[in-house]
Amino acid sequence: MNETILVVDDEKNIVDLIEIYARQQGYATLRAHDGRTGLDLVASASPDLVVLDLMLPVLDGWEVCRQIRAKSDLPIIMLTARDDDVDKIVGLELGADDYMTKPFNPRELMARIKAILRRREGGAVKPADGAALAVIRAQQLLVDPARREVHVAGTEVKLRAKEFDLLLSLLEHKSIVLTREKLLEVVWGFDFAGETRTVDVHVAQLAQAHRGQRSRNRDRVWRGLQAPRVTVKRAMSLRVRLFLSHSLVIAVSLAILALVLGLVLTDFQTRLARVRLSTIASELVLANRRPVNAAQQDSADRFFERVARLANQRSLRAFWLDDDGTILSDSLPGQRATLGVQRLDVSRPPPVSGVDPDIIAIGEFRDARDRVWEYVVAKIRPDILRSDLIAFARPVPAAALTVFDVVEENLFRRIVLSGLIALIVAGVIAALVARSIAQPIQRVALGAAAIAQGHYDQRVTVTGPAEVVELANDFNQMAERVQSAQQRERDFVANVSHELKTPLTSIQGFAQAIRDGAITEESTTRNAGQVIFDEAERLRRLVTGLLDSSRLEAGEASLRRDSVSLNDIARATVPKFELRAEAGGVALRGHYAELPAILADGDRLSQVLVNLIDNALKHTPRGGQVSIETAARRDPRGQRAGVELVVSDTGRGIPPADLPRLFERFYQVDKARAQTQPGSVGLGLSIVKQIVDAHSGRITIQSAPDIGTRVAVWLPTGL
Repeated sequence: MNETILVVDDEKNIVDLIEIYARQQGYATLRAHDGRTGLDLVASASPDLVVLDLMLPVLDGWEVCRQIRAKSDLPIIMLTARDDDVDKIVGLELGADDYMTKPFNPRELMARIKAILRRREGGAVKPADGAALAVIRAQQLLVDPARREVHVAGTEVKLRAKEFDLLLSLLEHKSIVLTREKLLEVVWGFDFAGETRTVDVHVAQLAQAHRGQRSRNRDRVWRGLQAPRVTVKRAMSLRVRLFLSHSLVIAVSLAILALVLGLVLTDFQTRLARVRLSTIASELVLANRRPVNAAQQDSADRFFERVARLANQRSLRAFWLDDDGTILSDSLPGQRATLGVQRLDVSRPPPVSGVDPDIIAIGEFRDARDRVWEYVVAKIRPDILRSDLIAFARPVPAAALTVFDVVEENLFRRIVLSGLIALIVAGVIAALVARSIAQPIQRVALGAAAIAQGHYDQRVTVTGPAEVVELANDFNQMAERVQSAQQRERDFVANVSHELKTPLTSIQGFAQAIRDGAITEESTTRNAGQVIFDEAERLRRLVTGLLDSSRLEAGEASLRRDSVSLNDIARATVPKFELRAEAGGVALRGHYAELPAILADGDRLSQVLVNLIDNALKHTPRGGQVSIETAARRDPRGQRAGVELVVSDTGRGIPPADLPRLFERFYQVDKARAQTQPGSVGLGLSIVKQIVDAHSGRITIQSAPDIGTRVAVWLPTGL
């Protein structure tokens, strides 16, 4: 073999391990510890295969893969600690031929490399006898092994090499159930007893390609939104509820209006009849009030006869009443027996205005035949009658044309038509009002459902009433916090996975190399043992740091508070870094002002200073400067007495977007997690902040790219 393998990984121990097994298999190797160097070696050395880590400095593995695929079909095996299915799908979508997670089996890696190179050298698959391969048809699926083409319903479907090999193997064994292990052996060319999701991911990608949904699912994968669909039992929507509520209010209002209109019309009918009767009675009163001389003056009987005659002409019945309403005379004496009453109520004043002032009472009575009579009582000619009360009555017609009959005959259709038009107009207005209220709330509900399914970038448009606008603003703020929390959680899991799996990979790999006999020379064996020891020590520091951080966060770490001098702590700590600063060409200077003693844990404050100086030296280039300063300073917020410790450097600085997250565990500004110094576990600043918080202090960081960083720690005196 004379193939060359390029290994791109920022962990030297892992590159050494891969080189040991690659040399044993006869492969030449190239190494790169960052993405940019890896791309340069691809262009200059033309390797036959690339083993690519994802979390690389300068350029991450995703970008390296993109740029390689834009120019060539060079085989790529991604080797990383990121084991999430989304990461695997994204890597394969970008064009990786295979995907392995750390810790890994070096022998499995060699088997995968060998299988990929063998298939690449073989090109198109050929039968053993050299004859042309037959086209395979299965319903609407057509596979041409010689051309390595796939068509579904006459449309070509683009598949990557491994997807095509998997499909071809499934078609060639379509009557057989193939296990995952068998597919690994047939398609990938090796037998691995361990657990792997490579087959699952490729089968899923093959199914997506068959459904013609690759582009849509790729977008979903990039957004990390492969969440299960949530089935929700849908109730009546708010818009329908609002519309029905408004419609019900309108219908009830129209019903009440109709009822009130009926009552008003009924009362109006009664009033109208009585007004007409009062008008007739007033005319009779006026007709009999003409002044006469003594020779013409009537007797009481003759006067009542004349009044009765005029009443009969108007179809009225006249009664001469006593002051208490007792009937003295009747214009129809022959029907007196059927009258059934001896006295009329004269105490009820007329309920309508505008009638003659001599009309003093109005009312109804029922006769012996159960007929209803209506009557009015008027004052008339007290100069003749000893009692001046005359009642004019008439029966209420049983089948008379009522006001309702008039309304039904002339106005009913117009009233109904007007009511329908008003109902339609009100319904449209109700629908618009319901929409204006429900639509913004519906957008919030849809946004909440999207977030529940994992679409954490969902935001809603802020429109509608003031309350809905406030709801939308609160929702968007919540969504931002949820998205930020989810991103921090993903980053934390990825960082912990990297920090744990990387040393485990080295320990497991070199131990397996010794066991397999891949390492035979004594010096190489000692080197492998040193790697195992160093990585075990790295794990110990990581576990110790995590436990310490957890105890501080939970408030379980006890602080031995005593009266200490911050200057004494600084003077004892800074000299420990002088040799390292001198070796790195960095000037290390201290400036200490007069300080009061503070009540604090001296060992913990020394730990704070060690972490801050260590970070400053890591990120300050040769020729730069790191300064440690102390000063007495009051807290500007509470005006408490205290001291301040400042560690500043002239390094490359920190981007503003990264400043709020610097105190998160395992967070690093370099997303590819380049370790500028060995032994870093990514917990230093997190522990520093927890120690400062435990002392009721505060820590602030100011930084500008290419200028430097200033970290200030303020602590109260506590005395």
